[in-house]
Amino acid sequence: MVLNRFFSLFLLIFVGIFWKASLDLPLTEYNGSLGVGFFPLIISTILSILTICYAVKVFVRKYDGVKTEDKEEKNKRSIFQNQLVFVFFLIVCLALTEVIGMLISLGLFVLVSLWFIEKMSFYRSIMFSAILMLSIYVVFEKCLGIVLPIGLFS
Repeated sequence: MVLNRFFSLFLLIFVGIFWKASLDLPLTEYNGSLGVGFFPLIISTILSILTICYAVKVFVRKYDGVKTEDKEEKNKRSIFQNQLVFVFFLIVCLALTEVIGMLISLGLFVLVSLWFIEKMSFYRSIMFSAILMLSIYVVFEKCLGIVLPIGLFS
């Protein structure tokens, strides 16, 4: 329970920093089209809402202080480990965005998250991440006309 509270506070701080950084980017371009700050602001706002809901859920939940089974304790540890792995992969994804591009970075992030954390089969993880990458490309590049960072492939 304490680890979940610690993680929720850490995630709130991380999301707050990401949200603050997204506010520094322009939301619109001079011609009125969406700017580079639109996508990060939307994502950080949604992530902020979800993180706040998670933190409230964790802090409101009653803890009776009685240890039950070892299995539940191992499950709690594995949940915390999954959360740490998720945050690590998220940081790696953000760092790789400028190097290999946003689409490939997000695709790898989703692939690794589904495969390692959700224990989805490798084939299904590849299919899901490919469909997600294609969807992001179509929505942002073709429909909205927003150029996503392409890293080394520019």
